[in-house]
Amino acid sequence: MDMIDFFTRSRFGMFVHFGLYSIPAGVWKGREQGRNHYAEWIRYQALWPDGGAIPDGEYRALASEFNPAAFDADAWAEEIRNAGMKYVVITAKHHDGFALWDSRVSGFNIVKATPFRRDLIRELKEACDRRGIVLGAYYSHWLDWEFPGGGLPLWPEIPEDPPLEQPSDAEFEHYFTAKCLPQVTELLDGYGIRLFWFDNWCKCSLLTEARLEKLIDLVHSRGGIVNSRIGVTWNHSGGDAAGIDYLSMGDNQFPDKAIPRPWETSGTFNESWGYHRLDYRWKTTDFLLKCLISNASRNGNYQLNIGPRADGSIPAPSVRRLREIGAWLAVNGESVYNTACAPQPEPGWGRLTLGKDGALYAHVFENHPACQLVIEAVSAAPRSARILETDQRVPFHHGEGRLTLQMPPESVNSPLNVVKIEF
Repeated sequence: MDMIDFFTRSRFGMFVHFGLYSIPAGVWKGREQGRNHYAEWIRYQALWPDGGAIPDGEYRALASEFNPAAFDADAWAEEIRNAGMKYVVITAKHHDGFALWDSRVSGFNIVKATPFRRDLIRELKEACDRRGIVLGAYYSHWLDWEFPGGGLPLWPEIPEDPPLEQPSDAEFEHYFTAKCLPQVTELLDGYGIRLFWFDNWCKCSLLTEARLEKLIDLVHSRGGIVNSRIGVTWNHSGGDAAGIDYLSMGDNQFPDKAIPRPWETSGTFNESWGYHRLDYRWKTTDFLLKCLISNASRNGNYQLNIGPRADGSIPAPSVRRLREIGAWLAVNGESVYNTACAPQPEPGWGRLTLGKDGALYAHVFENHPACQLVIEAVSAAPRSARILETDQRVPFHHGEGRLTLQMPPESVNSPLNVVKIEF
């Protein structure tokens, strides 16, 4: 499989943040963590703004409690497939250094250090394979709060109590060669992972060009692909993006114009990535669908994150929204999958995508009874226009390079209609 071709055609995938941080779920000893709602960062945010981190021993002890008995790989994969997602990227190892597979490199993993004693990555890979879903891995290649020499947070605003002293170059080299590269090799060779999502968002002297090239070459040698957040040289904020395969935007960052190379936005259902028990800022299905459609219309993917509870179950608000998105895609999916940015200017009333067969898809964000939708720069008159879901004919007029659609009055009863225009 050509991974970058698959990635580009897919348009929609899932992100999963799951690990030891799912147990405290944003609350430590009765106190909600500070700074932001990123529950997966609780080790360094639990005591905010008073300074200091959760002691290593206390945090590592969470492993003895981690027993996601409700985890069902087939149930997860069914939700992914039913949502219309083509791939899933899971936090195989986040910044805390804890691995969700049976790693031979470090015993700080789900099989050796927890009462669960099952290889979650193996089970999920097999469940996804049975359904034709591609499993990818998020791997924290820079920050690692467990292994000697791993990087620590570089936030300048964190009170240095105690100081967050970074490892020396030699210490980081030990981590990089003794844990990072071997674990990525395990995921490549032992699990067949080919889609990688690495995470870096600020300048770090430890991520030298030589180290990044070594990691990129390792993934590429197995036919895998890597994202721009592998390092600041290839970061979404600038640089020539040489050596990487797809661009990753900042968290919940949505470009307002097309990008000519493969790219994606990773976004959340609420504020946190890992499960946060006090995060009630749930986004609407309408908003999430518009994010997906807008990215597809600008040549991009949307990677929508869930944070399962510590027992392995998926929160009900995520499940409902996933199923609602899946229901919309079940009838409108051809307007998203395997499409590209249309050559026409983006209209104010919605978005346009171009199908491989030349069909133009008009995604209607704003609709009212008997409204007219104008599409500029349409050189030829179409032979038909119809609402994709209902097959209802949409009257149109073409003249002077402008196509005007006369939306049927009944269409206001169905939000986010798609008009398929064929030539």
